[in-house]
Amino acid sequence: MTMSIEISTPVQRDRDQITRQAADATIKLAELQKAYASSPEHKLARDRDRLAELQSDPYHLNRLVAGSAAARAEEQALRSNIAVIESQLESTRQDAALRGEKIDLPALIETTREGVLPQREMLTAVTDLRDLGLNDACIDEAINGARNPPAIIAAAKERLEARLSDAEWVRKLAAGDRATRRELTLLNIVLNSTPSE
Repeated sequence: MTMSIEISTPVQRDRDQITRQAADATIKLAELQKAYASSPEHKLARDRDRLAELQSDPYHLNRLVAGSAAARAEEQALRSNIAVIESQLESTRQDAALRGEKIDLPALIETTREGVLPQREMLTAVTDLRDLGLNDACIDEAINGARNPPAIIAAAKERLEARLSDAEWVRKLAAGDRATRRELTLLNIVLNSTPSE
């Protein structure tokens, strides 16, 4: 009985390695494509494209004019999805800025939607608020807004009026005194809050 020993040649080993690498790359590509397809950014782009398509489709527009509840519901569902995803993405962006994470900024121009601070300005605002000694909860209220009882808002307004009539306080503010700037910032956060009652 003869035993055969299989010896692979360097060429065969290289070919096998390349085949394994190609299979691994194909699997990785499929994973990346699946992750991209389910990403909020892709879903947002897809929903915006679909909404634009509907708004320029004469058939859809005729259905709307005719009072079609289904056409109205389809458009409203897209608008709702877009609003939810935009809110989630903005929240993620703000959380990253508050955590001080390194964020890749656009090289030159950044476009945003109505009411959204560009990333560069948001990072600058967070840094400035931190430099004043504000904690993350105050910074979050400054960026996202807060809800306060009307009595608190009224008290902050009275305090600001009293401070602005104090010549020494105004002088310190004009001179850039950190504590005075911090107090003004905190008062403004409260004054810009939404009444909770």
